[in-house]
Amino acid sequence: MTILTKYGKGMIRSAPTIPNIPPIPRQLVEKANALYVYLNQPGDQLGKRLQAVYRYSDELCQFISKFMSCSRGCSFCCSIDVQITTLEAHYIQEQSRIRASGGTSITTGHRDPCPFVASDGSCSIYTFRPLACRIYHAAGEPINCRPGGIQLQYGHPPLFGNEIFANLIGWTQHVTIGAGGTVRDIRDFFPVATRLPAHFP
Repeated sequence: MTILTKYGKGMIRSAPTIPNIPPIPRQLVEKANALYVYLNQPGDQLGKRLQAVYRYSDELCQFISKFMSCSRGCSFCCSIDVQITTLEAHYIQEQSRIRASGGTSITTGHRDPCPFVASDGSCSIYTFRPLACRIYHAAGEPINCRPGGIQLQYGHPPLFGNEIFANLIGWTQHVTIGAGGTVRDIRDFFPVATRLPAHFP
């Protein structure tokens, strides 16, 4: 797999493949299979299904993160494109009471920080951050995340690091498009972090 860097300005450069990541434990694979069954059964609303996806991805990331270099407060990756679905935008709005834009703009090539990055570099919506943020990891030395660096990335499109992550991304996009939604950058949904009024339903 070729891992791409998007840090800094200029052309995207390739970096070597990520070594020494062991196979995903059988227990996590079995949980993924059970999640797939749940996601394809009729019943719960999409919001509850999305929460199940988030819970599982967080559990898998506890395993993946042992082999990565990400740490709390590092926000260099928050200045690249972050694709989210309409379903996830509505979930962020519901949980944070921050208004999602009803526009149709589709932008790429971002170098400005995500509107949810706090002044200390932390994520102000961390608990309900989108799937793309949950599965993304830097695997090389932290200094390589700085502008102009070449960083090993895991969880990035088009392969998303592993088949489970790719399947979960595929599910969120499929159900969103099937419901008439779209996939856009988080900045298209949230140009600014504007909090909703108290009476908003």
